[in-house]
Amino acid sequence: SADDLRIEFLGPRSVEELPEIFQSADIFVLPSNTESFGQVLLQAAAAGCAIIATATAGAKSILGESESGILVPVAGQKELEKELASMLSKTFEREYWAKKAEEMAARYDAAAGIGRTIDFWREIASRVRSL
Repeated sequence: SADDLRIEFLGPRSVEELPEIFQSADIFVLPSNTESFGQVLLQAAAAGCAIIATATAGAKSILGESESGILVPVAGQKELEKELASMLSKTFEREYWAKKAEEMAARYDAAAGIGRTIDFWREIASRVRSL
């Protein structure tokens, strides 16, 4: 992927730069090992990016079970490569996932986000208590 001219690794960026970057991108990839909330997924979705993310708790809470983006296993490099190659080569697939992400972002509001965050931490707390 590093030799693919369609992929650009930008490195660290400021929060102020993100909206313009998201709007210029077709695909957003979040290969995180942990992601507690996934706000960056909402930002990318609102900008119209198709999304590929690792199946962290935060990504699942935002994207559902691959309803609004493609989820791959955490540390699943081969799966991530396969999904990214597929999305890069298939315009229809990329446009489909971008539309699904945009629809999700449009349904999302601040109150729902707060509620989902509270539910997420309640679930984590209940798991810890049951150990």
